[in-house]
Amino acid sequence: MTRRNRRPAVDHPDLMAVLGLGTPPVPELVDARPAREHVQRLHAAGWGSRSIAARTGLGRRTVRALTAGRTAGAPPTRQVLPDTARRILEIDPEEVPPCHRKAS
Repeated sequence: MTRRNRRPAVDHPDLMAVLGLGTPPVPELVDARPAREHVQRLHAAGWGSRSIAARTGLGRRTVRALTAGRTAGAPPTRQVLPDTARRILEIDPEEVPPCHRKAS
């Protein structure tokens, strides 16, 4: 129950079972190592985290977490969603980063 309105909290496991909602599915995760190594190659080729995030449609923090961890002193992300890995691995390191393209 929530304190404010004395109604059952929606995310309470027993209530979810009674309502027939069960537990939400847990997304499958994949090893982040290939994506991390690709981000490092992209960095070496002149890509920044913002450029990678803009090109992939991912958040900048998601990209940075692959190499630097979520917070100071935290290890890099060990697992990512398959879609996240796919988006990062789609970038060709030979492609010119968006910030280096000349306006036409």
